[in-house]
Amino acid sequence: MLSLVPEVATLLARYDDGEAALHLRFRLEDGVRWQARPGQFFMLSLPGLGEAAFTFVSLPDEQGCFTALVRKVGKLTEALQDLPLGAFIGVRGPVGQPWPELAGKTVLVVAGGCGLAPLSAWIGQRMVTGQQQRTALLYSARSEDSRILAKEREAWRQAGLVMTLPVDDPAWHTPEELTQATGYRLDEALALLPSFPDAVLCCGPEAMMLGVGDMLEKRGLPSDVFWLSLERRMHCGIGLCGHCYVGSSLICKEGPTLTLTRTRELLAQQIATRPAWASC
Repeated sequence: MLSLVPEVATLLARYDDGEAALHLRFRLEDGVRWQARPGQFFMLSLPGLGEAAFTFVSLPDEQGCFTALVRKVGKLTEALQDLPLGAFIGVRGPVGQPWPELAGKTVLVVAGGCGLAPLSAWIGQRMVTGQQQRTALLYSARSEDSRILAKEREAWRQAGLVMTLPVDDPAWHTPEELTQATGYRLDEALALLPSFPDAVLCCGPEAMMLGVGDMLEKRGLPSDVFWLSLERRMHCGIGLCGHCYVGSSLICKEGPTLTLTRTRELLAQQIATRPAWASC
């Protein structure tokens, strides 16, 4: 059973990793007492400021060391970025459902912006198990400066992962032009694989993920093998606060990784809302 009492971790290292983002490395002080899998999340907390959900960029190793990407978006993340080395922090986890392993399958990985972080541990394990020849990465960002995980991407490249890294700022395009450009990018990425993918893993803005899912479905990919992450909806991580409700589901319990088929089902259950003044 997941404990609500956070464990103590120490901040070991930090470095800049993208716009307003830091790459932080922690060590669990009592060692590893739980098994995390790629795609799962954990909660970081500071006394007086609360806690928030973060993804494992790298999973805890035998010494209890793991990494996370922290972007400055509020008081808690600002405080996390200002922590001195050696500071203690609360850690609770892991929470949520992981990505499917897909061993022996041909897989296309699609990420947008900071959406590469929840896919990092999965790609890392894929490289360790020697499946880079059946894997390709399409990672898009709005600018070179906004890209994250430069060190990880270089390690993957050296391990033999093929990837395409376009820069597509939405401000440069009309919606129609951006959709057309995305289609070209997908076709380029698909051509890097030895065969049409058995599955696709995707993380980024929700509109982008749904659009990519539609495009790949038109190219012959079944919606039940397109996996996406609704990681931006994670909040308490244990299904108590209700912030992550989508339709009839708590995403922190059923997700954040879901198939496109299931995501569409949940979105179809959403009740259309309108401002209260519209009924006055």
